[in-house]
Amino acid sequence: MKHSSRIKNYFDSAEASIIPLDDAFVPSTEQLKQIVTICNSEPNYSMLFKEKKGAKPYTAEDAAGFISWAQRGWSGSEYFVFLILEDGRIAGAVDIKSASKDASEIGYWSNPDRKGFMTAAVTDLCSIARSMGYQKLYALVRTHNSKSANVLERAGFVRDNESVVKDGSDYFRYSKQI
Repeated sequence: MKHSSRIKNYFDSAEASIIPLDDAFVPSTEQLKQIVTICNSEPNYSMLFKEKKGAKPYTAEDAAGFISWAQRGWSGSEYFVFLILEDGRIAGAVDIKSASKDASEIGYWSNPDRKGFMTAAVTDLCSIARSMGYQKLYALVRTHNSKSANVLERAGFVRDNESVVKDGSDYFRYSKQI
């Protein structure tokens, strides 16, 4: 089941599309460059890529690999990545990290130069997940990442009572019955 929808930016009401990053998506060279720029920008790089990349920059090959990885998830119905596109420019991504309908982790990253879409994108992702048969979603947020925690809270997620240690980092777990 494929989904596409429209969301509005909180700050300026600009519209963006949330589209499946499946085999139908063919990125332009400019969109690959946008992914590289976003993934090398802070806080995205420090939180998501620095440790994995051994402090080396995120490259065009990494961006192409991300696209291929996302498309494999859709093809195998294992996980589901969506891009947030504003006039064809990448404003971010949101994903459902597994096919487990009982409870699945979500994740997201955004263009720090184009703030204001993420709460709407996560809210929309919850609606998409519900239509796909998911019952509960959760996200792990580093304990010092208040901006991400705020996104989840505005989207109706509630922080669980316990923290989680993953890969040597402390996280709060936020969840939402959908």
